[in-house]
This record gives sequence, C-alpha cells and structure tokens, in this order.
Amino acid sequence: MKVAFQGVKGAYSYIASKELFGESVSAIACDSFQAAFDAVISEECDCAMIPIENSTAGRVADVHLLLKSKPLYIVAEDFLPIQHCLIGLKGANIHDIKTVYSHPQALMQCEHNVYEHGFSRVSTADTGGAVTKVKKMDNMECAAIASSYAAQEYDMEILKEGFQDLENNTTRFVVLKKTMDFQPYNENGKYITTLLFDVSNKPSALLDCLKVFADKGLNLLKLESYTDSSNFKTAHFIIDVEGHTQKKPMIEALNKLKSHTNSIDVVGCYAFAKYRENMR
Repeated sequence: MKVAFQGVKGAYSYIASKELFGESVSAIACDSFQAAFDAVISEECDCAMIPIENSTAGRVADVHLLLKSKPLYIVAEDFLPIQHCLIGLKGANIHDIKTVYSHPQALMQCEHNVYEHGFSRVSTADTGGAVTKVKKMDNMECAAIASSYAAQEYDMEILKEGFQDLENNTTRFVVLKKTMDFQPYNENGKYITTLLFDVSNKPSALLDCLKVFADKGLNLLKLESYTDSSNFKTAHFIIDVEGHTQKKPMIEALNKLKSHTNSIDVVGCYAFAKYRENMR
C-alpha cells in the first residue's frame, strides 16, 4: 500500500501514516499538499494522509480549498498527539540558539515558547524538512521544531522536549481516496459525514442550513467558514455532522439542505477515530 504525505521522512504526516497503517506501508513524500492530492488522483498512491486541523493552531491552511477543487473523498480520520522538540546540531546549546525553523503550524503551536526564548522564526514546508535544513546549514545558532523521530532519523540533538505551548497539542488527520469508499453503516458504530456547501450572502442563510440538521436531531461536530478568493458574495462552509449517509435522518437532511444552498458536496462518511472516545 502506498500513502502520499506532505513533507519528508520524519514529518508528522509520515508518523501518522505509519501509526495508522503499520510500519510496512510505503509512505511517499510529496513537496506540497496539492502534490499529495494529485498522487492519489493519478493513482501513483492508494491514499493520502493529510492534516486538517490542530487543537492549538486550528485549521491547516489550503486543505479545505483542495477538498473543494480536487476529486478525493475522506474515508477515515486519525488523531496524533504532537510533542514538539527543539532540535539542533550535535553539541549545540539552547542558550546559543537565535533562529528556529519549522512549518507555520508548528511555529504557531510553539508561539509562546519561541517568544519567551527570543527566537527569530523562519517558515519551512514541513517539520522534517526543517531538521534537514538546519543540518545542512551547519550553524550552531539555528534549530528546528519537529518530532523526536526526525531528530533521530537525521542524527541531530534534542535541545528541549515538549516544546509545544500546550501539553495536549493534537493534530487531526484525514485519509483521502479517489473512490467514494464510504464505510457501510453498522448499528454499533459512530460515524461522521463531512460536507462542503455554499450559501448566498443574505440574512439567515446559514441559520436555515443549520436548522435542517437540528430538525433531524443531527449533531454538528464542526463548522468552519471560508471566503471564495474571487468574490465576497458567496460564503463557503465545511461541516462535520454526526451520522451516516445511509440513515434516514441524514438522507432527509441532505435533501432539505439543497433548497438552502447553491451547491453541496459530500466529501466523506467515515467512522469515529478511537481517540474521540476520550474526548467526551
């Protein structure tokens, strides 16, 4: 099995791929999220492991736009606790560090600690790549924020463990496939349906949409909005609804939702990750 991920070996998407699918899975590194999506579309890879949101820093930029524009479907989710490390060259000292390199999400997740140490920040494409960059620079005043796995993989030194601001820092990943391999309903399971929809910019447009789910007793787990880059007249939303597309309440809700929206895309129907059991 081949799983596309954004970054290089040691990035958190790489770690999540190995955790969910096992060490035998072939994790294929991609330069960008778009390249990871395209690797699945071209059938170079069977699926992609994509981070979609973080408990500290929020939504991962660009992913919601790719879900709208690329023909892929969410078939599973996974949660990975993120324990960042400050990583430098062998023999480096944290008191000598002046600049840190990492993915923008990781920098946001360590914002307070970076500020308290007075470090300058430089964004990189991914956390694993930040470690390789610091190693190539061979500068004792530079460090990366990444996983302990990345430090070990690239023979670097951990200057400080647990460098994230919040102890329970966690990233939610989704598994994307080219085909709509939604899991069949099982009465003992709990499921999430992920939707993308657009509404016109007018009074009560969103309220009318949300009322559809409330009337059917469906619980909204997540609601986020974003604006089309071409204009401000249409509002775009991504929502996670507790329920399965094969069950009557969801079927009726989706049919009713059509009358309140400009477009609807069902981009996923998948089982709760086990991690959610500890969230309630």
